[in-house]
Formats: sequence, structure tokens, C-alpha cells
Amino acid sequence: MNYRNEYIGRTERLPRGFYWGCYTNITASAWKVDIWAISSDEFAQKHKEIQELKAKVNPEQRIAILSLKKSFYNHPLYRKQFFSVDIYTAVLEDKISSEDSFITWLLVNKGITI
Repeated sequence: MNYRNEYIGRTERLPRGFYWGCYTNITASAWKVDIWAISSDEFAQKHKEIQELKAKVNPEQRIAILSLKKSFYNHPLYRKQFFSVDIYTAVLEDKISSEDSFITWLLVNKGITI
């Protein structure tokens, strides 16, 4: 488990609050669960964003997102130079669905070479 105080850390892309990153292997593959303690206002905004995202994702996109997250979970640049939000953006906005096309997407859109 990792802990961060983002009231102090103030990471640009993250909400203000307390963060716990919990790693588990209770299933056949490893998973990381993010737990946040944030203000009511921050929660309301994040909840709205999540509902909007859920409304956009169709079953095929969901499979593509999960597949890409699984493929890149252990990549040394994941969660350092590219993030889950990049996977969502690539799949939902640019119709990316494979590892190769995502690697190209990262180069073109973020200047990241994998």
C-alpha cells in the first residue's frame, strides 16, 4: 500500500485529498485499487465525471480499455509518463483498441516512445 497527502503534494493532475494505492493479487492477475478521501465538492465533481464516462463507454470499448490496462500494468512508464486517463482518451476519442495502435498513439499524442 502506498499513501500520499495531496494537500501537501499538490500533483497537477490529481485531486486535493488523501490517497491510498492498494496492490493486490487476490485474483489471477495483479490489480491496484485507488482509494481517495476528498472534500464533498471534489467528490461531487469526480462523481459527475465518472457518470459521464460510464455513459460514453460501450461494451467493446470497455474490453479494449481493460485489455490495454492489463497489457501495460507492469510497464515501467505506466503511472509515470502515461496514465489510465490516456488509455481512456485513446480508446474513447481516437478508437484505439490494440497494443500496437496505443503505442503509436502515445508517440503521436504524448511524445512517448515505448
